[in-house]
Amino acid sequence: MRFTTIAGAVFSGILVLIMTACSKQDMKKIQELMKKELPEPKYIITVNSIVKYPRAKELEKEIDTFTGRKIWVNTNSFIHAKSIEEIKLIPRDKEGNFYDLELKLSNHGKLIWMQLSTAYSYKKLAFVVDGVFYRSFIPKPIKEGDDYALVEGPFDKYTAEQLKKYAKTNFEYFNQR
Repeated sequence: MRFTTIAGAVFSGILVLIMTACSKQDMKKIQELMKKELPEPKYIITVNSIVKYPRAKELEKEIDTFTGRKIWVNTNSFIHAKSIEEIKLIPRDKEGNFYDLELKLSNHGKLIWMQLSTAYSYKKLAFVVDGVFYRSFIPKPIKEGDDYALVEGPFDKYTAEQLKKYAKTNFEYFNQR
């Protein structure tokens, strides 16, 4: 109880210091930024490990697939939408009906991906969209000096475009400070 009172006093003091140091115009900008609400996240991507023989009830979960089957995954995702800054679409066919995805990852996301591409170089991971299993894939290493990780499809045109469309707003939503 005492800690929260001290923490509240410190926070209030810092807030007063900031308010007195800023001009009225700066304060209006800060207030506008604080009021800015980001849209609810959609097409949230996670990359999870696939569980063949479920044993850990709290950590493993059965989820639906887009084909109607069920699959078990570890609920602790390796990659989450909060690590995906943007997505580029790479056409897989001449007609443009199917795509591969290039995920621009945050620094933290790149480190995780590097570990995944080594640890899962021969194992498939689950690509999950809004809690539904979309497909499995094997993570390829990120090329040196590149910010993008390749997820081989095929991803249908509509889904790929929606993933691309919402990647940036999802990243901003999950990384609000």
